[in-house]
Amino acid sequence: MDFENQKKLLLDLLITTWELNGSQVALFAKELSEQFNITIDPFKGTIKANEDGQDVTLRFLLNNQNINVTSINYDDKQFFIRNNIEYRLRRISLRTICEVQYKGEVYIPSWKESVLLR
Repeated sequence: MDFENQKKLLLDLLITTWELNGSQVALFAKELSEQFNITIDPFKGTIKANEDGQDVTLRFLLNNQNINVTSINYDDKQFFIRNNIEYRLRRISLRTICEVQYKGEVYIPSWKESVLLR
């Protein structure tokens, strides 16, 4: 097994550990990855499409603003985004995310869906 495969295996193991420990941040990132068929590297911050490996830009609708996100970094407790204009990391609370858009698809986080149903 070469170094890149070992690194990917360890990263998958770490993310799985966060998910099993109930990390809301890791679970949100997993849902986002599955919804849009993308891969998010929590340490490099890269967002890649699974089909062609190209970089992806996601549109986040926060409480009062739209942000085009080119990079996502996270650990088990914190979620950071980087947009294509300011290019600085910005820590955000998951509760401020209203929806995420990519290629015409819209993902509404589960905590927002429950609020909408009331």
